[in-house]
Amino acid sequence: MKLKFLAQVTFLLLLSVCTVQAATTLTVIGRHPFYKPPLKSMDELRGMMQTQQDAIMQGLQKAGSPQLYTPLMQQFSQADIQQVEYQPGETFRWMLFRPNGVGQVKAAQDITWGGTSALSSFEFSIDAGDKRYVFAVPLFCGNLALKEVVHVVVKEVPGPERIVEKVVEVPGPERIVEKTVPGPERIVEKVVEVPVEKIVKVPGPERIVKVPGPERIVEKVVEAPPQCCPPCIYPIRYVADAGYLRLSDPADFGFGRIGVEYAFNQRLSFLGMIGGATKADGSDGDDAWLVDLMVQYNLAFMKMGEAWNPIFLGFGLGGWMSDGDDDIDSEDSDIDIIAQVGAQLFGHPDHFNTSVFLEARSGIDEIDSLSEYGRFGAGLRFRF
Repeated sequence: MKLKFLAQVTFLLLLSVCTVQAATTLTVIGRHPFYKPPLKSMDELRGMMQTQQDAIMQGLQKAGSPQLYTPLMQQFSQADIQQVEYQPGETFRWMLFRPNGVGQVKAAQDITWGGTSALSSFEFSIDAGDKRYVFAVPLFCGNLALKEVVHVVVKEVPGPERIVEKVVEVPGPERIVEKTVPGPERIVEKVVEVPVEKIVKVPGPERIVKVPGPERIVEKVVEAPPQCCPPCIYPIRYVADAGYLRLSDPADFGFGRIGVEYAFNQRLSFLGMIGGATKADGSDGDDAWLVDLMVQYNLAFMKMGEAWNPIFLGFGLGGWMSDGDDDIDSEDSDIDIIAQVGAQLFGHPDHFNTSVFLEARSGIDEIDSLSEYGRFGAGLRFRF
């Protein structure tokens, strides 16, 4: 009896969460959210898509759609987001979730909404190959879901001619053809059934016009906005630092360094930099060359205008190569341990930007005398 009761409880839990492992009908949402807290605005949805990229990649792999990650990340910033109400009976191909809102991302297949009221969600679409993928994100749980897939026909046309809006006669029920021309020699054509007469705004930059009568098609041409993904196309960035260091012994240094940054993903990057530190004042210490290798981890993101700028930690090793007396700890050459904490303040993460950071460094052989021989300071980092 206990085993039977446990099996029943497990089955009911699978039916009542916002996401499940297999085909099921959902009646209650929010117990296993992909993202917390609940989404209240489109800006918060954009923040979720910006900060949860690694989790989304893992979820798409679990859902069997890893090929959608790149077009999703490239096109989301340009997508037309709509808030919609899904009525009971609406279906979803798959949905991402975290058990109890924590841990690894999982994917549930073949979902049907069976609640007693409408399911409030954000909806947007992206194009990949010859298909358009319509995504839904319920506000209360933030679970990214694939709503449907629509076939898109791509036709190549010769010459620089532009297509203009026109009406042609065709047999059969009401239908519509939507054409988007991003360049002078390419037309994207999509055919869908029109159930009723109305004008609606659909995800993406296009407008679909639905016309009455069983034998007409409307073709409308619009310009498609350019799409790009700077972090994917340009993982290598040039960087430059300038700042101040204080040697407790004491001495004051102005320092500068230049180098490159390689981004492994949105969170993790590697920096290799060279430069110098010039003694400005103080009784101890001497000028030095710097060769620093660091790893930066973006541990959080803060909203700055239209971008989500990172708050980061940095760790690494550096060479402090001084011409001073090697018998004096404050003037000798050292292999330093470097620690940083900082935040991006100006610019966009994908373009030129400026960050401020605090830095502490000390020779490996002088860690036990950090308060005496450690160097502490602050600086500005410029990414190009």
